[in-house]
Amino acid sequence: MATLSGEKRRHFRHYLELRLRRSHGNAFQALTADLMARIHGDNFVPQCPWGNKGDLSCDGYLKSPPTVFACYGPENGGSSRQPSDIVAKATSDYSGAVAKWPAMKEWTFVSNYMGVVPAPVTSALEALSADGRIVVKYFGWNRFEHHLLEMNAEVIEDLIGEIPVTEDYIRLQPAAV
Repeated sequence: MATLSGEKRRHFRHYLELRLRRSHGNAFQALTADLMARIHGDNFVPQCPWGNKGDLSCDGYLKSPPTVFACYGPENGGSSRQPSDIVAKATSDYSGAVAKWPAMKEWTFVSNYMGVVPAPVTSALEALSADGRIVVKYFGWNRFEHHLLEMNAEVIEDLIGEIPVTEDYIRLQPAAV
């Protein structure tokens, strides 16, 4: 667990929220890949589109257990999105991954959605895993926070930016004349 002071921890939460809100599309996928690589090391393989093949419904791949990550990073953490938008994206990405990754054992839907996940989204994710063949997981704001707080402060700042505290602002003040 990172040893952040109370002040740094408060600032960390604000910076994480800001980073997640500002990271959408490819930037959100890159942030997710950076975090997953820190968590899983060489077991995680970032993915990118490749010509007319696209990304094969895979935004990141964990070798063991075979896990496909699907990133959904709408602008501003999805504040203007409806739960039906998230459900449609998850359902589409899951169907594509099932068709293109037959060895897949787990599928993780990663989102920058801010706040508590709406019940229709949770219900849809549960429905996707109803047959028991593939474990479906959700990785959102709380999981980003949890995993980042397990890392040391330097790694956290490398991923989301420097976390200033009052002392840093005091040092910026000009010397008294």
